[in-house]
Amino acid sequence: MTNTETRSIADTVAADDLDPDGPREIAAPPPTVDRSTRRRVLGALALGFAAAACSKSEDALGSAPPQSQSTLVPPSTAAGQPSPQPATVPLRVDTASAPLEPTATGRELDQIKLPVADPSAVAAPAAPAAGDGSAAATDSAAAVDPASGSNAAPAGESSTDSTSAPTTTTTASTSSTSTKSEPGVLVVDVDEGEIDPDETSTTTAAPATDSTDAPAPTDPPGPATPAAAAAAPVLLANRITFGVTPQVLGQIDSMGVDGYIEDQLTKTGPDNAVEGRFGQFKMLNRDLLSKAGFDSYKNSRNDFRKEITFSTLLRATSSRNQLFEMMTALWTDHFNVGILGDGTIEHMLADYQENVIRPHALGNFRDLLKATAESPAMLVYLDNDSSNANDDQGLNENYGRELLELHTLGIDENGEHVYSEDDVRAAAMAMTGWSTVGNRNDAKFSQFEFKDNYQYTGEISLLDGAWTRGNTTGKATGDSLLEFLATHPSTARYVAYKIARRFVSDTPPAALVDAAAEVYLQNDTALVPTVRHILRSDEFAASAGQKMRRPFEHVVAALRALGAELPNNPLGGGATTVRNAIGAMGNDIWSWPEPDGYPDMAADWLSTNGVSSRWSLCARIARNRVDNFTVDLGALRPANGTVSDFILGLGERFGLGQRTAEEVAAIATAAGLSPADPVGSVNDDQTSDVAALLLAHPIFQTR
Repeated sequence: MTNTETRSIADTVAADDLDPDGPREIAAPPPTVDRSTRRRVLGALALGFAAAACSKSEDALGSAPPQSQSTLVPPSTAAGQPSPQPATVPLRVDTASAPLEPTATGRELDQIKLPVADPSAVAAPAAPAAGDGSAAATDSAAAVDPASGSNAAPAGESSTDSTSAPTTTTTASTSSTSTKSEPGVLVVDVDEGEIDPDETSTTTAAPATDSTDAPAPTDPPGPATPAAAAAAPVLLANRITFGVTPQVLGQIDSMGVDGYIEDQLTKTGPDNAVEGRFGQFKMLNRDLLSKAGFDSYKNSRNDFRKEITFSTLLRATSSRNQLFEMMTALWTDHFNVGILGDGTIEHMLADYQENVIRPHALGNFRDLLKATAESPAMLVYLDNDSSNANDDQGLNENYGRELLELHTLGIDENGEHVYSEDDVRAAAMAMTGWSTVGNRNDAKFSQFEFKDNYQYTGEISLLDGAWTRGNTTGKATGDSLLEFLATHPSTARYVAYKIARRFVSDTPPAALVDAAAEVYLQNDTALVPTVRHILRSDEFAASAGQKMRRPFEHVVAALRALGAELPNNPLGGGATTVRNAIGAMGNDIWSWPEPDGYPDMAADWLSTNGVSSRWSLCARIARNRVDNFTVDLGALRPANGTVSDFILGLGERFGLGQRTAEEVAAIATAAGLSPADPVGSVNDDQTSDVAALLLAHPIFQTR
């Protein structure tokens, strides 16, 4: 079918059958359509949104000012290889292989004209005033030529007039009856069936990446420049929380942008109201680092897996201390221990989550580094527990290497680093003896234990003598090394880079990284001043559209936007459905197998199938089709006004900003509504359809 033969959504919904004489005019309001037809139109429109998110990714995501030679490498870059920039990563837009609704086939999809949203309709101002909630994410997106798919304007040159910006047309085709499958993708039938609750098949990893995410070694930077700009409220809410809610926007409006940042920075621990919900969890509150604890774990292993993953979901969704939870997630990846599913050491995760990562998430990096180094989970995961310098088995360099490469000093974009292979071996020597009680019959089984007979006792030095063991012996040798590494300038830049990448862009500006690194050093590795500097920077305020949500983040943002009530039962079918769906999208909680943690770059997560899979799950949640996850659909509708007011208001609530009249009309029509209808005529099914489409919007894919 040619473009001239393609009908609009309204034309298709109006037609009882395909009209060989061409498109027909429709009267307002549109005629009532049956549920299955509306679902097919809804699925096709969401597929168009998914394609839009992917096709515009090169301009809308990952853009940043030109980097200096000290720019840090993304995590997917192999050591010694040039770093691919997000703007040049080929992204797959394969609408034929990503059906959202298995029932939407043949003529229905061929006849639907899919408008691609113009992200420039919501642009972040250069210096927004506090309380302005109109900013959203993708002001740098260029228009796309519908004929060629190429950019019609250079990146960053987009129209500021949201009513006249060009709109791309994408036609979804189902000429092939075969459906391709992709690793890390789950396509859910939003009307029929459930996600497989089988615990043994929940994890499909995202594309593997190499462990080279690190900064270039540099001299200590100059004094940091005080931050001058205030971010737009919606940008702030999207970046330092797991998703916009009316409550968060209200708090930012009341406190101001800086006030809200400071309020979140004072909340350096968990939200007690949420923690109180874990009282009935059998395994999360138990000390498992003992023989008795391990025996209990063995008898309730499946319960443990469900509790530890659901607690992460519940905290991200419901905690009022959102920045604390965001930083917890950052360090969980930075100091990754991918041991969920390994029955021999999995029980150590409760201690690692509750007693290692969380207490130090907004503390200081020195204490966090030392806590991970003593953690049985880390020691066993990276084989340091068995590293014995005085045994035939010999020295194990795994932890020593990751300590330098991933946890502290890092590697630059050219694969170069300040440390050598000799330094890796020296670090491994310094950490010998850091082990665990390995005898399962010992009452202290799995607890940390320093083993003198494992330790290397000779001379050790790193970085051409910048650190030596000196007169230290025993555990003090490792403590001295960790202290040295925590305060090294390369570590400062690495930590600053990771925080800036999380909150600003996939390729954060080198000047911001340098300045934040200096703040880190000036404040004795304290994380709060470092985070504050980044969040109050001009670079942060101008970073709209430069971060994409990973699957876990997208699902949590949808739950928060919908005001969904989560069950307090980690063992229930709803919790299993959501957990397995996130796992099938490649972002299963606590399950990344490599020590570098889940990728934090858009290119690793962006494909039409991947985005559509997110929408499928979120659509089920919006329709109250996930057991025990409850959405009050009536609360999403205003008491008065029109359908247009309802859609616009819900878009604001979801953090999308003001949408165009064309988008409002398309969404209304797909839900069987007319923009001019009174909101009182909207039922729950139509409310859920509108909500699901807004959750599929390209802007909602960003944060």
